[in-house]
Amino acid sequence: MRTSGLATNGKTSVIFAGVGYDLAEGLQMRGSRWGWNALYGQTLEASQNSAGIVIGQTMATLFGCQPLAKRTVSSFLDPVEGRKIGFSCEGDQTSLQLSGATQDGQLNAIDSQIVGFVDGGFKDIDGRYIMMSLENAQILAGTSGVTYETFLLKSPNLAKEFNEKFQKEADALNLPLKFQTWKVHPYYGDAFIRSMELLALFRNFVVVIVLTIATLSVLNTLIKVVNERTREIGTLRSLGYRKFQISQIFVFEAAGLALLGNGVGILGAIIISLLINHSGLVYKAGMFVEPAPLTVAIDLKIYLASFLYLSMLAVLAALVALRLTLKRKVSENLCYA
Repeated sequence: MRTSGLATNGKTSVIFAGVGYDLAEGLQMRGSRWGWNALYGQTLEASQNSAGIVIGQTMATLFGCQPLAKRTVSSFLDPVEGRKIGFSCEGDQTSLQLSGATQDGQLNAIDSQIVGFVDGGFKDIDGRYIMMSLENAQILAGTSGVTYETFLLKSPNLAKEFNEKFQKEADALNLPLKFQTWKVHPYYGDAFIRSMELLALFRNFVVVIVLTIATLSVLNTLIKVVNERTREIGTLRSLGYRKFQISQIFVFEAAGLALLGNGVGILGAIIISLLINHSGLVYKAGMFVEPAPLTVAIDLKIYLASFLYLSMLAVLAALVALRLTLKRKVSENLCYA
């Protein structure tokens, strides 16, 4: 369940927005790959501390806590559990008091202890993020209820059907429930969507530049190739070749070169992409706390679309150049310098 309030160690106070969850069920849902979700210190499940909390890395620095060694590889590439790193706080002060208001306006407070740091993802979230057990979150909020439940589906493709089915049943029973995927969550999902929109804008800008350069390069290359062979075209015409036959020769040649060039290019792109994806390279993204892995998406649909576009462009460029050349007289083609 979601919870919020004020966290303090007596010297520093920070407004937090946290989450409380069933520890055993949460561990099962994260699975073996993400079961250990504390970058430094212990997880809530491993600490076995009923008052334990895991806080964001940025919030930890506000309370004078630092990891004993900084990770240089993103947890997306290197499982955290494989290399556990502890932390220390100034004066060994790991105790925090969490306070929050209930729905009735009552102020509740609980004593807690920092057992680990977690990656909150985005810096603005990481600076006030706290994870705790569901029991402690309910005590802090003064309720025995929950604000949400999370379901892990066998296939992501079932999400829409699942949401529609259960939403229909909830509405029929007049239950105040709303079923949605995490991507449309007003807090976490919104940050994800805004980030992806920014990346999509940058991607589209790069795609436009690349396509413009590729288009001009193909057009210039094919036009130059045809112009350099003007005398050859004049010779073929003087031997009795018709314009249609000459066009066929150059179109098939342009198509063959395009197929060969695009095939080699796609194969090279896939090989280079695989090398980058397995190199373990990371980069520091401005909005993320942790370094992000540098990966190149291998999308066969994009490769196919690029293949068809460039192949058709090569044929079209050859036809345009030929049309201008074939308009000249045979004598002009033979004397072309």
